[in-house]
Order: sequence, then structure tokens, then C-alpha cells
Amino acid sequence: MDPNYGTCQKDGKYTFYPFKGMPNEQQLKDMCASKACQALLKRIAAANLPDCDIEYDGKTYNVKNTVNEYVQRCLPHA
Repeated sequence: MDPNYGTCQKDGKYTFYPFKGMPNEQQLKDMCASKACQALLKRIAAANLPDCDIEYDGKTYNVKNTVNEYVQRCLPHA
């Protein structure tokens, strides 16, 4: 597991697993400001995750689109 995983969860006040929905606006801001989350996001983006959908609580999320959205927001110069 990436060493930034736990620190990112603490910094963003968000739990990745078990998945319970997307982070709220404040959690996302906190995650974008976190060096640990930025490092973790870079690693996730480099993994080239599949273009697939997951469904949770009646909502569908596209994994690749979500990662790309976070990269654009949190790593604008990546």
C-alpha cells in the first residue's frame, strides 16, 4: 500500500475504503492541499486506471473520469 494513503485520508477527513460516496467540497479542498494526497493522486493517475463505471447508492461513477477530474483540480500542472 502507498505510504501516503493513511496520511491522505487523515488530511482530507475522507475514507477511501470502504467506499461510501465521493468526497464533499471541503474534503476535496483539504485533499488538494495535502502533499500526501497529491503524491497519492500522482501515483493513481500514473496507474492508468480502466475506463469503467462503479455504482454506489444508486449513482454511477466513472473511475477514469473521476481520477482525471481530481488531477485537473488538484494537480493543474501535472
